[in-house]
Amino acid sequence: MRELRLTLSPTQRRVIRQAAETAERLSNLDFTAIRSVTYSQQALSTSIGGHTFLNRLIAASGRLSRGRPYFDGHHLQIDASVLRKDNDCIEMSLDEADRLVWSLEIFLRLHLGQIQIAIEGLVTATSPEGQEVIRDLSDLCSASFGIHSPEIHEDARIAYDIRQTLRHYLAWSRHPEGGLTRDFDKPLRTSAVALPRITTVAA
Repeated sequence: MRELRLTLSPTQRRVIRQAAETAERLSNLDFTAIRSVTYSQQALSTSIGGHTFLNRLIAASGRLSRGRPYFDGHHLQIDASVLRKDNDCIEMSLDEADRLVWSLEIFLRLHLGQIQIAIEGLVTATSPEGQEVIRDLSDLCSASFGIHSPEIHEDARIAYDIRQTLRHYLAWSRHPEGGLTRDFDKPLRTSAVALPRITTVAA
């Protein structure tokens, strides 16, 4: 059932597709997806000790297994088919919107250099070698960029804006009485692209 309509610019549509594909690959323990995200070399070096550790993480994928997703109750596998359309408007259910928020969260964290947070909950270690890799990943991910940093790619801010717009809509849709969390606050644009527009699809 389609419950909301998301109106996007071509740039926003591209970011959404890339985010969904990246999250899907990571959820299947394909850590080469980290390399496909465009962010500065400084972020990579600061967060995970450079390409050497990334290669180690990729090599250890056989000693890891899929963990729980960011949102309990949602499947890790991302169904991105609805996001690959070329039209300006995408219609989706609230559950699909939840998965899109999750995908954007992972994509955004990778751009900020927060590799550990991006894969947190996606993997569990199945051997001492796997446990060592996860522990080292936690130790190395001690610094990252903020959303307004000139060091990060504009795609990160676009992903952030779409994510906060969706979270705001979902919060008010599920709790029309309002709440105290930041999701109920009006989204503020951080990118050069106007915020996407969300409307309710008539039953």
